[in-house]
Amino acid sequence: MECSKGSVNSACECWKLKDTGGISEFKSPCSSTNCIYAYIRAGHTSFEQYKIQIENLYRFASTKVVKKLLTSLELKPSKVKIIHKGPCFISFRSSEDRDQAVTKLNGYVFKGLTLKVRTARPAADPALLKRAQEADETNNTPVEKRARIDEMESESSQNPVNPIDLVAPLWRLAYNPDQIQAKQETALSHLAKLRSTVRKVNTFRYCNTCLRTGFMSSKSIRLAEEFCPINRSPVETGYRNKAEFTIGQDGEGKSPVVGCRLGKYCKGSTRVASPSGLPIFSESILNVVCHLQGFLDFISNPETFSDHSFVVSSPTLSLRGTSEKENQTSLKDQALALSRKLLSYDLISRSGHWSSALVRETRMNDRLLRVELHRDNLTDTEISDLQDIIKAWFSPGGPGEAAQLSSLCLSVLSGVSRAPGSFTDNILFGNGTLTELCCGLRFTISMDAFFQVNTPAAEILYNVIKERCLNLFDPPKVGDDAATKTHKIDAVLLDICCGTGTIGLCLAECFESVFGIELVPAAVENARHNAELNGITNAKFLAGRAELLLTDVIRGLAPDKQIVAILDPPRAGVHPGVIEVLRRCSRIRHLIFVACDLAAAIPNFVSLARPPSKKFIGDPFLPTSACCVDLFPQTPNIEVVVVLERLSARDCEKEH
Repeated sequence: MECSKGSVNSACECWKLKDTGGISEFKSPCSSTNCIYAYIRAGHTSFEQYKIQIENLYRFASTKVVKKLLTSLELKPSKVKIIHKGPCFISFRSSEDRDQAVTKLNGYVFKGLTLKVRTARPAADPALLKRAQEADETNNTPVEKRARIDEMESESSQNPVNPIDLVAPLWRLAYNPDQIQAKQETALSHLAKLRSTVRKVNTFRYCNTCLRTGFMSSKSIRLAEEFCPINRSPVETGYRNKAEFTIGQDGEGKSPVVGCRLGKYCKGSTRVASPSGLPIFSESILNVVCHLQGFLDFISNPETFSDHSFVVSSPTLSLRGTSEKENQTSLKDQALALSRKLLSYDLISRSGHWSSALVRETRMNDRLLRVELHRDNLTDTEISDLQDIIKAWFSPGGPGEAAQLSSLCLSVLSGVSRAPGSFTDNILFGNGTLTELCCGLRFTISMDAFFQVNTPAAEILYNVIKERCLNLFDPPKVGDDAATKTHKIDAVLLDICCGTGTIGLCLAECFESVFGIELVPAAVENARHNAELNGITNAKFLAGRAELLLTDVIRGLAPDKQIVAILDPPRAGVHPGVIEVLRRCSRIRHLIFVACDLAAAIPNFVSLARPPSKKFIGDPFLPTSACCVDLFPQTPNIEVVVVLERLSARDCEKEH
């Protein structure tokens, strides 16, 4: 049975069938422009229509295990997704590959269980699904109830979501003590959950001496504040040195607008709101946004700017070698021609151009703007014309000169997302990098390289990490001043997920040598340059996957050298393969884990703490102490530093 067909403007009926039957009931999206499967018809790369569902898969199956099974059966999946306590979904690149998988897998006995396999319906577009549900609820309610709904929606439109509540949820609380207390309670709650989870997977009860009388040794349900002291941020507002904005349509229908999203797309939200007045952004970043909005207003309707000096007088910048008179004419004509084509990118139809904007700045007064747009139907000539105009706008003598940009980039996407190989960054002026000052060192940062968003608080974070490293080899004595305690340790530091090398270089004076590992090649180039820039000769940085490089790095070290590893992974945690390598490297006795989302990183701690097994070779790492640093005032987020030590149950039993 094929999906219901209707006129282009009719309501989509596909969503009513989305949870019934298999893909045999789905042939293609219906003709409605609001069809929840319209993205399949739009011609964009997606293999959702070639998806299967596997049930009765054994509960400990991982994505890696499933991919290995598929490879052994000579099946070629595009994507594997396992739902926790639910089925497994696998997408293929063609209907032939999908049908072959159903034939081979249905009834196949895997790990003693017979697999049940069937074709599955594609995932629905969240925004269009929400529209369809709301339309159906409205159309099927009594007249009186529908009138009340219309009245509520009218009130909702008059009182839209306040972006400050989404971007800075804690803004109503005084920073000290209210926000600080709330953040510390959150960190302690996550540590208590971490303690409980670790105790479940590793039932051996280590003594207080081994656990250094830290939060793991506490028997109370609620952890006291002493188990996770908090360090406040030196700045409470305007601290972000990096800001990402969406270019879209606001609540009043104006487009294009540079702003903050008013909700997630998966929740059906596509609107944006101006970031003006949001406390986490500096005045200089908001000033850049203001001038970018001015440019978008101009390029969208240049006729309203006919008397603007930017159009009337010749720009300072020559446009591709034209004469002064031709400059004036070409600028206006170029803008008029582009205004008829340039639109905000529509997430639902996946058409349009203006997509997002990135603004980064540093203490050194470097300021970078990257404007991102989708190529869609634009020609190379039109993109070149657009580059000329936006460059003239922000160059000296242009209307956007006051933004004081040191670098300007126009990024052109040929695909749906910013995937490797699907975009081109065109540097219009500047060199596309920034220079920041942190802990007395200068750091060069490339456009996409990671750097902590709150530099003054990052300095506190790095000093806390340094103090924890020193305490591992020289425990503090009563009366010691940790702030002035600095000496070289006869050990090697492994900085895993090192980014531009900030942690490793800030701690280089304390270690005999430093090795940094980072996946992003551009960040590694920055790290090497930063070491040279600051005259640091005992640091080496490598590009690649940590799970592949760690073993070779450790094998090349002198056998008598102690090793301290620092993990500063992305929000979701580190790859499981890295944990396995760390467990196997018995020479690593100490590990410092820097978590920007401790709750999300708990699975990493569980893998580190599991008793030795075929998968997790080597003695486990147990948390011994923790502290937190607030890098994100006005928000619930908190950076937590956890010290872990490799503990042997045998050694603990011998001592006691």
